[in-house]
Amino acid sequence: MNNRREISDYIFIIIGIVFLVYFALANGLFIIFLPFYVLFSLIFERKGIDGAFRRVVYIYGHFALATCWPYIRYRVTGKETHPDHGPVVYVINHPSAADAYFTAKYALCHTVMFVRGWPFKIPIYGSIMRRSGYVNIEEQSLSDFIQNRGREIVKKQVSMLFFPEGHRSRDGRLHRFRSGAFFISCSFNIPVIPVCIKGTEKFLSKIKPGFRPSMVDIHLLPPVLPERFSGENRAYDMKQAVHGQIKEFLGE
Repeated sequence: MNNRREISDYIFIIIGIVFLVYFALANGLFIIFLPFYVLFSLIFERKGIDGAFRRVVYIYGHFALATCWPYIRYRVTGKETHPDHGPVVYVINHPSAADAYFTAKYALCHTVMFVRGWPFKIPIYGSIMRRSGYVNIEEQSLSDFIQNRGREIVKKQVSMLFFPEGHRSRDGRLHRFRSGAFFISCSFNIPVIPVCIKGTEKFLSKIKPGFRPSMVDIHLLPPVLPERFSGENRAYDMKQAVHGQIKEFLGE
């Protein structure tokens, strides 16, 4: 039995290497045409350079997932309850490092992601993230963001996206949430969209080596409105309510 497991692991390691080479080549092809995507958005959408790069990220998300089919398949449910324009605050559980690639399938095009500092150091990716207006949570405090840049983002009708656990789950279960997304929702009176994602932990596991075929399920729960909560602890109460909803949907 152990020998069979070892053989299976080696097979998926080889498949993973082939997959990475293929994915890198596909990404290189996309990058060649990147200036044209930016120029097209600048001319026809007119949402500034940051808006043009958000459009590029949105297109790239669809492109990246298309190149992975049928190795990775996905289905999205619950979008009928989703607003057709921003701003909203997306709150997503985080089972895998692959989760960010799926945001294009449920989030509005003009959405900025809140991430730690290290992804901004990745060549090309980091530069695109900065130009898209993504927020480095290690560069400024929450209060400063709400008083300054947050106002600008909301005024532009740009949505915001959080993985409130702070890092991907180490054991596959939902962990406690941080409060930033909910303070922002309450400060600007904009809804939270809870998003539940399953299956990415099978594609890119922390336990088993290599990349494995998977079916990813994404479900958007109904919007949670900040006016449902009151008092000094309304952001905390909102956080607990959303955490409970996602945990219940995940069956934990």
